[in-house]
Amino acid sequence: MYVVISSHKRTNGTLPSKFDLRLKEPLSGTYSLAHAVIPNTAPIFNGVNNKLEVTIAGSVSVISMATNLFTVSDLLADLQTRLNAISNVFTVTQNVSNKRLTISRTGTATVSFDPTQSNASHILGLYYDNAIIGSSGSSTQFDGPLNLAQGAMSYRIKINNLINVEDKDSYSTFYVPVDVNTFDIVSYKATQHPIQKIHFTKPTKLLTVTLCNEDGQVYTSADWEFVLRKENICSGRSSSCMV
Repeated sequence: MYVVISSHKRTNGTLPSKFDLRLKEPLSGTYSLAHAVIPNTAPIFNGVNNKLEVTIAGSVSVISMATNLFTVSDLLADLQTRLNAISNVFTVTQNVSNKRLTISRTGTATVSFDPTQSNASHILGLYYDNAIIGSSGSSTQFDGPLNLAQGAMSYRIKINNLINVEDKDSYSTFYVPVDVNTFDIVSYKATQHPIQKIHFTKPTKLLTVTLCNEDGQVYTSADWEFVLRKENICSGRSSSCMV
């Protein structure tokens, strides 16, 4: 037996990523995650990965990137605007060949970016200290490519606070890796991953479902759904199974 859980058919909740669903028939026993379809519309930046520290002529500022759905051109424009709000001397571009960010400035003030104080560094490709020094028009190129797929490394599905997956920052019932770019569809199939199970110790009609990223951040997502498969439980070598 299969049970489809769809945010579009939620009973309560304004967000597709956090809702209640009341089923017609109760769930009881063990179920596995058979399939999940999740539009990858999570913001690239969230509350724990959107900071960039910049030092201009010895003065330290912290830029907070917007939690938007960015295209490359949108992100370049947004970062340039935020830098120029501190000191109106910057131009932000992307190298066509290696996809790295290049930041140029007019004037002669020394400008540096510190990856150790910038939790957005893995998205922006900033791995080492980068500084712009010298004459007007000098620039620096970040160390790695801009990676718009770094917003969410995985989705976590939580059901009724039942825990199967734990890490340093969060817990969840099911783990769904993100293997597509922003605006594509994550299609999880159990046949391609280790089996993940959930057990209801008593008949349950009301499900409280949350979709978040690996940092436990809940956000407004598009409608999504997943499918639970009823597992047969066999005892010992008996050919009879309980459902």
